[in-house]
Amino acid sequence: MPSIPSNAKRASAVRYWESRRLGFNLMLVPPAVCGWLGYLSSTVGTHEIAMLAPGALIAPMIVAFVAVNLLYSAVYCLEFLLMCEGEAGYWLSRGRDLTFAAGCVTVFGLAFLGGAWAAAGLLRPAG
Repeated sequence: MPSIPSNAKRASAVRYWESRRLGFNLMLVPPAVCGWLGYLSSTVGTHEIAMLAPGALIAPMIVAFVAVNLLYSAVYCLEFLLMCEGEAGYWLSRGRDLTFAAGCVTVFGLAFLGGAWAAAGLLRPAG
């Protein structure tokens, strides 16, 4: 029968993941900007940028920020599940780092696509 993780183990997990959250969020800005600029530069001369209200991109950015942080928080399910399974030596030594790296790669791709998608929403055919 799995044992419930102690408060010290839970605190260790929270310290590990929360110490990386700010950096994780800041690392998503460059791929989103690259996706944005890449899409806009690939359509130069064929499309014109639509005029939007100044806050038109704020709501989608807030939604994306909340979604990314909800996904980031989902790792706690995995963390506590593996802690309940008994000896979590591999998880503590390598599993956390590999999970963090895989999550970063996945979300970087999504941030790039999100930036391109946001830029596509600004464009209309020139003519």
